[in-house]
Amino acid sequence: MKLNISILTTLYMSLSMVSASEVCDCMSVCSLKGDPHLRSFWMKQASPTNAQVHSTDVTIFSSNSFQVRAKAGPGPATSKAKGNYLQHVQVGGRNIQASQCQSDTQKWVSHHNVGDDTSLSVTVRCAYPLHQHDALHLDVSLSLHNKHCEAIPDFKTWAQSKFGGLCTTQNGFGGSSTHGRKECREEQPTPKPTHKPNHPSSPATKSPTTPSTKAPSAPKRTKSPTTPATKAPSGPKRTKSPTPPAQDDNIITLAPSMNAGENMTCTIQGDPHANCFRDDQEWFQIYPQQHNKHVMLYEMPGRLEAIGRIGGFISPTSKEWVHYVEQLLIKKDGEWQVEIDYETNCEPRLPGDKLDATLQNSRLAPGHTEYIWDNEALVISWECVVDQDARPQGMKIVFNKQLNTSYAFEQKHNSGICAACNAAQPYMGKLPAATTLKKSLRGNF
Repeated sequence: MKLNISILTTLYMSLSMVSASEVCDCMSVCSLKGDPHLRSFWMKQASPTNAQVHSTDVTIFSSNSFQVRAKAGPGPATSKAKGNYLQHVQVGGRNIQASQCQSDTQKWVSHHNVGDDTSLSVTVRCAYPLHQHDALHLDVSLSLHNKHCEAIPDFKTWAQSKFGGLCTTQNGFGGSSTHGRKECREEQPTPKPTHKPNHPSSPATKSPTTPSTKAPSAPKRTKSPTTPATKAPSGPKRTKSPTPPAQDDNIITLAPSMNAGENMTCTIQGDPHANCFRDDQEWFQIYPQQHNKHVMLYEMPGRLEAIGRIGGFISPTSKEWVHYVEQLLIKKDGEWQVEIDYETNCEPRLPGDKLDATLQNSRLAPGHTEYIWDNEALVISWECVVDQDARPQGMKIVFNKQLNTSYAFEQKHNSGICAACNAAQPYMGKLPAATTLKKSLRGNF
């Protein structure tokens, strides 16, 4: 009898394991480039309808109150290339000018929730005219992604009924193109993850709440990032320009003692935004790759690497993705040195060390670590910022660098978000074993 029960149990488990269902996503890319030529969501890459857009003010994409717009015009008077190129792009409330371009590697990336199970990624790049090393202009590409999609023709019909702008309304060659990409995968049915992190100081049954606003915002500009604010979703609040380091927030702002030199500061905080080492650089937002949540915050090749892990959740109010830095990893001379995150209440420990709930400190306290070389010194300070309900608002990380050379030397020899001053800095190396198994605090990835 015991054998029969065992066989039945095994059979039941086997049947439950094959109950996976196929889930498909549909996606397509649109671009407006050069002088400028359009490739809509429904045009093939080599379509003869990559037609030139003659209007100088166009709406590329629109969804309710969200728009991506572009204006074209001639470049500087010294430009060799004649004709109209994109000089201004507006993505939601953000304005990007070709005059901001300093190299053809510069770009701005943003992600937006534009409907149920539908997201839009927008990339604005600085580019030279074709075959000419002339004045820089802007190119724009948009990627529309819809989950739980049945077929590309249905995806197109649905998108054209819901969204506006050239990317959506312009058909391919012959007017009947259904160009796009469909990807399917097998998924085991699992309970839907909650947006609320299991934070030790937050009630387990409390759901995130927020006032009705257009988008979540990062902590308001105050003397301290921990100043009580209005309730918000469990994650960092969005803001166009996050709070710079204050004088009374326990963040170390002095570099280790060494010979007289120049100090540079880079700050990562909020949802998350970065302000790099370059003096005239404005705040810019950073995002993770879809399948890689780790970014290189700062790297001194062969000496030091500082890596951040970005978590995220969809705001229940704005329905937009909100991201924030939830973990800091530091490696020195090729060896892991320290790991700090919200899971241990910001208490530093050896990377990969297993978590022991009985030893965790219930108090969130800031900290810092110092490194000194022959002609350079660095202080890395951190703080796990929370709101008045002890919900994570994103780590605040400050890199204070002292060196006897200029920023040009820093940019040439080092890398990462702080040195390169751009957001496209994914970390592609190995991680401590235990770290690779951890889930985001929100379980949303």
